[in-house]
Order: sequence, then C-alpha cells, then structure tokens
Amino acid sequence: MSKVKPSNRKAVKEKIASALISEVKKSLRGSRSPVNGEKFTKLSKAYKKYKRSQGEPGSPNLKLFGDMQDTLDTRISGNKISIGIFGDTTEKLKSYNHNVGDTLPKRQFLPDDQGEELTLRGKKGKGQFDSSILKKVRGIIDANKD
Repeated sequence: MSKVKPSNRKAVKEKIASALISEVKKSLRGSRSPVNGEKFTKLSKAYKKYKRSQGEPGSPNLKLFGDMQDTLDTRISGNKISIGIFGDTTEKLKSYNHNVGDTLPKRQFLPDDQGEELTLRGKKGKGQFDSSILKKVRGIIDANKD
C-alpha cells in the first residue's frame, strides 16, 4: 500500500475488502476453501437430502439459509483489513465450528484469527487466503500504484 497515493488508499482498502467478501463467497459456491483451495468433504446423505428439501444444492457450500454468509463482513483499521463475522453470536459460533472442525466437519473458509494479518508474501497457511485471492488483492493494489 505504500506505493499507492495516500489520497487513494482508503478507496483501495475498500475495494480490497469488497473483493475479499466476493472471493470468499465465490469459493464457497464452488465448495472450496478460500484459505487452502481444497474441496470441502462431502455431506452426509441425510444432510444432503435435507438441504435439497430446503431448495439448496446438495453440496458442502456452507449455506443453508444464507445467515452465516450474510453476516460475513470486513473491518478496516489503519492498513489492516479484517474479515469475519463480528456481531451475530450464533453465526460467529457456527463459523468458528466450521473453521476448526469442533462439532462440524472442518471447512475452513476464513484465515485463523490468531492475530495474523493478511500478508501478500509468505507461505500459504492458516493465516493466509489462497494464492488466487491474494493475486486479486495484489491486482487491486498494482492497478492503483502511483
């Protein structure tokens, strides 16, 4: 961000935040983790049948009624962009369980929140998005350099 004109930085961070939400949801529609790019494991036959009875595809896309994905949000503070579920306690607990696999199959859709920030360098891991998402973020920054 240091090469982005100071007067454009706020708008660039907002574009990145919007792109992160969009890319996470796109990955989920494809039943893939936006963190590691892996396909999510299959649903149980009973849950697959239930999802279909509710008008949803029988795929592991972390969506039944859309509540959890609808509460996905970003926060911008300085040069830090956080993505997560910040307010709704029920949806926050559901997302936590999906990310760590405590009571549900592990389907990590957000980088871990152990104080790691989104970085554009380094190894793919728990604190990073998949390389395709990071490439989009880099593209936004590169398109707005001085």
